[in-house]
Amino acid sequence: MARFDRSSFGLVTFIGAMFDLSVHFEYCTFKMAHFDGVRWAQLSESLYQDMATWRQRCVSIGMEPDRLGRISFRGAKFGGAKFTQRVFEGEVSFDDVIFQKAPDFRDAKISQQTSFAGAGFPVAPAAPDEAENAAQSYRTLKLAFAQQQAVREEQLFFRLEMREEAVTAEGLRKW
Repeated sequence: MARFDRSSFGLVTFIGAMFDLSVHFEYCTFKMAHFDGVRWAQLSESLYQDMATWRQRCVSIGMEPDRLGRISFRGAKFGGAKFTQRVFEGEVSFDDVIFQKAPDFRDAKISQQTSFAGAGFPVAPAAPDEAENAAQSYRTLKLAFAQQQAVREEQLFFRLEMREEAVTAEGLRKW
């Protein structure tokens, strides 16, 4: 198990990071965090001198650079967060997390054990030039929870998506 509880990070990248068993980032602060998943082929130019041996060791204990098992971000604060191409396989907690920008989960697979209970998202919609990306981020999460038939979470992200869509909507205007 890895624990980073109550740590503070500026710009940090855990792209392709692999954690054994579980990892905790509870009550951490991130200015910008990248937890993007990658494929083994993308790691071929990495720091590992003997990639085949490293891969064999990792796979033998169930570690892959695009997969995360049990992970907790409970109470963390993200200025920005990317989890693209990640496969969340175990219990995932974003409970009581504060997202200052819409989190990016494009092409991620979210476990049915994923929770956003008490998570906070930006109160105001994004600026018009960022609203489209924010809407897409919330749409991605909405669709992931729709597939799981997790209605409450699906509706949460639908509301956030529609709020962002309203920023760029043309046609009917509020008077």
